[in-house]
Amino acid sequence: MQTENLTPIAFQFSATRQDLNSILIENEPWFVAKDICDILELGNVTKALYALDEDEKLTLPIVRAGQNRKVNCISESGLFALIMRSNKPEAKAFRKWVTSEVLPALRKNGFYGNSKKSIDFIDARDIPYTQVLFNETPVRTITIKEIPYYSLNDYHAAIKSRTESSQAAKKLNKVQPLAVKIWLFGNTHPAWFTTLQGLQLIASGSRVFHSSNQLSLVL
Repeated sequence: MQTENLTPIAFQFSATRQDLNSILIENEPWFVAKDICDILELGNVTKALYALDEDEKLTLPIVRAGQNRKVNCISESGLFALIMRSNKPEAKAFRKWVTSEVLPALRKNGFYGNSKKSIDFIDARDIPYTQVLFNETPVRTITIKEIPYYSLNDYHAAIKSRTESSQAAKKLNKVQPLAVKIWLFGNTHPAWFTTLQGLQLIASGSRVFHSSNQLSLVL
C-alpha cells in the first residue's frame, strides 16, 4: 500500500456545515478521525480510536495547508462504529448522508459534490512502464511523449537518500519543470517522477554519486 503525501478530498456535512476530509486508498474511503469526532460530538479522539479494531484505523501522511502531517484516519466500518456511539440528534442524518450520497460518489467518481480536486498529475495507467537498475536497485521508468521519467522514490532508495520525493520535486522545479506527478498502473495514487537531467542534479548533490550512464535496463 503506497501512502506517501496524500491529498485529502474535502467537503461539508450539509446539516451542520462542518468539514469532512477523506482519502481514497485502493478505492476504499478513509476519513480523518478528528473530523468525524467533531461532527458526532465525540470529544476525545484518542478514546474513540482506542475503541476501534486495528484494521479500522490508520495513520496517514496527509498534505494539509501545504504541509505534510501524519493524521489519524478511520475506515468505513470504523466510521459506522463511531456513529453508533454518538448521542447527537444529527448522527442518524449523518449516517444516511454518508451511506446514500458520499460513499457511492467517492467510489464512482473519486470525489463528492464540488470537492473534485484539480488534476495536477499525468494519468499514465494505460501506458506500460519498465524498470532500470541503479546501484543494483530497481527504478521504475516510463516514457511519455518521448520523454523518459524516473521514480523519485525509487531513485532516493537507490542512493540511500532520506529526502522526501515532494521536497526533491520542489527543488527541481524551482529552475525549470523537471519533476511531475505520474499515476502508474497498479498504484493507488500519483507519485513524483523526474527526467534524466533531474536525476543528474540529485546525484551531483548526493554523497553516493554515480554517473547516469550506469543505468541499465532490466531484461
